[in-house]
Amino acid sequence: MTRDEWQQMVEGFEFAAAQRKHKKNVAARSPLPEAPEQWIADHRDYAEKLPEHLPQRPVMLRHAEIAAARLAEGDIDEAKFYMLQLAENWNNAEHDRWVDGVERQYAHAAEKRNQELKPIREAQWERWRQEAKRIAQEIPKFAGNRSELARRVKRNLNLAESEDTIRKRL
Repeated sequence: MTRDEWQQMVEGFEFAAAQRKHKKNVAARSPLPEAPEQWIADHRDYAEKLPEHLPQRPVMLRHAEIAAARLAEGDIDEAKFYMLQLAENWNNAEHDRWVDGVERQYAHAAEKRNQELKPIREAQWERWRQEAKRIAQEIPKFAGNRSELARRVKRNLNLAESEDTIRKRL
């Protein structure tokens, strides 16, 4: 490891330590919820219901466990720190779930659009194939060379699609 890499790593750790210290100060100044045990249990239940692929799920479960243990031990400041972490992860998880929903919605819309365009595309590809067949009959040496056929189809039909796309559809 070079000296610069070592310095970057140390600076990263220092930043993380400063960030953690700041969050601990924020947590120490924050009031404890009226029913902290119930608050932690609600967040744990929420985390258990999150989809498996969300990274917040295991983090929230671990932080809920630690917060409950610290609360039981009487270490209120440490419990509030982990409760703050739980709240931040809750917000992040809500955002990620929203993103998942939007992605599903767009995927459905794209699939529907592809189905609507399929007959048009099929007709277009058939036109390419017919042109390639005509070229192969005129110039037999190109019959087995799909790259050359695609190049000539593109030129003859004045197509905007790439030669690679045309070649794949021949």
